[in-house]
Amino acid sequence: MNWGALRAYQDSLLENCAVGTDLMVCQGEKVVYRHLNGFANREAGIRVGRDTLFRVYSMTKPITCALAMMLHDQGRFVMTEPLGRYLPAFGQMRVKEGRGSREARSPIRILDLFTMTSGLNYDLQRESLLGVLADQGPGLTLAQVAEAVARDPLDFDPGERFCYGVSHDVLGVLVETLCGASLGECMAEMLFVPLGMADSFFALPEDAQPRLALTYASQPPFGPEPVLDNFFLSFPRLESGGGGLVMTTEDYLRFLGMLLREGRDEKGQALLSPAAVRLMRTNHLTGPVHAGYMADRPGYGYGLGLRVLTHPEQIGALTNPGEYGWAGTQGTWMMADPTSQTAAVFMMQGSPGPNGEIHPRLRNLIAAQIH
Repeated sequence: MNWGALRAYQDSLLENCAVGTDLMVCQGEKVVYRHLNGFANREAGIRVGRDTLFRVYSMTKPITCALAMMLHDQGRFVMTEPLGRYLPAFGQMRVKEGRGSREARSPIRILDLFTMTSGLNYDLQRESLLGVLADQGPGLTLAQVAEAVARDPLDFDPGERFCYGVSHDVLGVLVETLCGASLGECMAEMLFVPLGMADSFFALPEDAQPRLALTYASQPPFGPEPVLDNFFLSFPRLESGGGGLVMTTEDYLRFLGMLLREGRDEKGQALLSPAAVRLMRTNHLTGPVHAGYMADRPGYGYGLGLRVLTHPEQIGALTNPGEYGWAGTQGTWMMADPTSQTAAVFMMQGSPGPNGEIHPRLRNLIAAQIH
């Protein structure tokens, strides 16, 4: 393997859109590429290191989905059940129509949360949500956010189309309800401890704070952009299943390795069933719903919290059909290719994340070297 082109491209990002980056690639159980560059905290002179912590934002979603699938393996719910059976606030939903609303033609199913076809959007400026933010202050919890969101009409009838939104945050509340514990406690007990993910958190411990990579603008002169960082610091009890995790690159690769081993940890112990992992990485969007999804994400479909490559020929993807992964709002990205047994995690903290510019290049540069 010759990683010169990948390393050169990663280094070029420091001049164009990043202050510091970390990229790690594994094939099977072997690390085949690791390169760190730039700063985690430029002003303090702290460079990106192997123990640097990154906010992964929406890369939290696949972990929340995997956790929920562990409960599905245990028969704790059935995908086609109405969400309102477990979360009564979502039992009688309404749908926007004209300047008003009407009763939803069908209930939100639990499957609709996984596949982002619930009708829930990402409007974080809605009055109900701003109200609960003001009322609860630093004590705000994920369950309180979900209850506020449930008071608003859906964008469309459940199952009608794909809409990127707070579905996986609500899925996190379902996990909390079924387990009788917080989402963070469930993740730690069921995933982080078994997989050795000792550097994965919702609320960052005080002694780990110096390792957190700061957020910078992703355009020159790359000034500090602490807005999103401050949001999560302001709400320490808000364990967002859609975007709240802080972790190291190596920890995220431990999670991806479990998926590539079809649910087993490094010692062969099963955490998820192979059938559950296959369900996660299978495209669930069909017909007009899939077409609508691909209008913004060509070449890909969507599984349970994961993009899934369905048409590599449409975008010149060098990875194999069935490659899957996701990304985060500040440029973080991950990919797993079951055919080549390749996993990759890329970390940076830029606002806005230049995802559409860099992620396809990383995917192809990596795939070109995998045999």
